[in-house]
Amino acid sequence: MNPRHTFASYLLTKGVNIKVIQEQLGHATIQETLITYSHVGQDQKKSATELFNFINKKTSTGSHLSSHPLRIKNLTNF
Repeated sequence: MNPRHTFASYLLTKGVNIKVIQEQLGHATIQETLITYSHVGQDQKKSATELFNFINKKTSTGSHLSSHPLRIKNLTNF
């Protein structure tokens, strides 16, 4: 296990700004950080999609707020 990679991945999962992580790691460009750690965001995309659909389902069943529930596509396919 690479402690540097683990540290950066952990920070991303905790919502630390990618620019801060770039500076902590000493990457010359933000692109280097984004390319290296873009895989971390896949789980977050899936969780966001599931949460949105759960909330939308709860507010659309029996609610006057929406007669047509919203859906978003699964962002993990991007």
